[in-house]
Amino acid sequence: MKWKNLGKHEAEKLLKSLVAKTELMDWRTTKRKEYYGIIARTIDGKEELRNRGYAAFDLEDMRWIASKKHSKT
Repeated sequence: MKWKNLGKHEAEKLLKSLVAKTELMDWRTTKRKEYYGIIARTIDGKEELRNRGYAAFDLEDMRWIASKKHSKT
């Protein structure tokens, strides 16, 4: 997928697709723990996705992380 802005519906659709693909993986099914996430330029509704247990990061988050890293040096 290209680096782009994701609307809420599109982000949810991508995550649903990831979950469906994971169900096809027959590998350590009783011992593994799945985590799902997306990264995009912007993500509408990212806080809601996070509240539902998904990782959702966009450019704003990356800038915040970079600023925290530089402020410690």
